[in-house]
Amino acid sequence: MSNIIHGLSAADYHSREEVSKSDLDLLARSPAHLKARSRKETKAMTFGTAFHCALLEPKRFEQDYAICPDFGDCRKAANKEAKILWLETNIDKITITAEEVETIIRMTGSALVHDAAAKWIDDVEFTEVSIIAENEGVAVRSRLDGLTSGRNIVDVKTTDDASPAAFAKSAWNYRYHVQNAFYIDNAHRAGIDARRMVFIAIEKDPPFAVAVYELDEASVQLGRETYKRQLAEFSECQRFNHWPAYSSRVQTLSLPEWAFRK
Repeated sequence: MSNIIHGLSAADYHSREEVSKSDLDLLARSPAHLKARSRKETKAMTFGTAFHCALLEPKRFEQDYAICPDFGDCRKAANKEAKILWLETNIDKITITAEEVETIIRMTGSALVHDAAAKWIDDVEFTEVSIIAENEGVAVRSRLDGLTSGRNIVDVKTTDDASPAAFAKSAWNYRYHVQNAFYIDNAHRAGIDARRMVFIAIEKDPPFAVAVYELDEASVQLGRETYKRQLAEFSECQRFNHWPAYSSRVQTLSLPEWAFRK
């Protein structure tokens, strides 16, 4: 079972039942957290989606997004009516604030003047590529920000700190090594000969610094071992319909090492 879907909306993609990397992140916390997952999009996710669209699909950004004006105090009837009318007029648009648009414009501009980032972005042939496949006997899904003409994967990350040390920490905390292996392997299962995956990291505050990273093979292999182990765990939970949370036993806890260095 494998399928490549172009043009699938983010909402439709996230509503699907196949296991995603985000699902595996929840499973890493506990199977119970995965079972109780919410598919509602957060404000941060909405902003991230808007930025990805502006960077990789600027024409669609102009078509799909509308800047919501400041209507002032909507307790006043005139302001409230004006806002309702504007929302009705732009019912097919995704609303975004002027402040968010200004940030997105500055972030996009910063990425497009960065030598490495600009080269990868220019080489993107397809955007928002949804992949449905079977991995370790489990139905899975991945959504690629960009797929280049050379069939390499481009993933855009907004971050507070894009420096090497900080992004390496983010890669561990947010399990980008798992995403890397999961996306590459799922692409192969769908017939895409993806060889490389790069992360374009862009800071969300001035100076909107940009860096481009590629994880080494040891990190990707660790991610591969991790997701395979998790898919096996998911299969067991599904098989027995048992989704445990934390241990039911009393556990001995030690403070983090840094606490003892103070």
